[in-house]
Amino acid sequence: MQEFSRYLARLKKFLRHRGRTDEDADDLIQEAFLRLEVYRRDNEVIEPEAFLVRTVANLSVDKFRHDGFLQVLERPVEELDILDTSPQPDAVCAARERLGRLIAGLEHLSPRTKEMFVALRFEGLGYKEIAKRHGTTVSAVEKAHARAMMFLIDWMDGHE
Repeated sequence: MQEFSRYLARLKKFLRHRGRTDEDADDLIQEAFLRLEVYRRDNEVIEPEAFLVRTVANLSVDKFRHDGFLQVLERPVEELDILDTSPQPDAVCAARERLGRLIAGLEHLSPRTKEMFVALRFEGLGYKEIAKRHGTTVSAVEKAHARAMMFLIDWMDGHE
């Protein structure tokens, strides 16, 4: 129970930043803790927070894919209302400010953690590839990624 309460707020904040409602976040976190306990029956988990962050991230993506569906309309295209989906100037400005803040936050990570984070999130490399590149374990890469994610979430909220 103590482990649950220690990670709950941070995991919920992580999921809220990914666009999940409080209800969805609670469900995903509960599922992640269940999977952690099941996994622990046969395996040692050295970094439970990294395991939980990765699990809720994967569950969130799975839920998004499951919830997203293609709506098919049986009307000619000419009869459909066409909306301008380009972002408004204030949204573009806000996005640029967030990007600038993210870049500043990345500069506060250790060089090694930053390299691992950038390789995973922006270069599209997997944990195994990054571990091999840095001469470390997959677990160490997962831990560095979780640490970077939690720091950047706090950083973006102005709690640096």
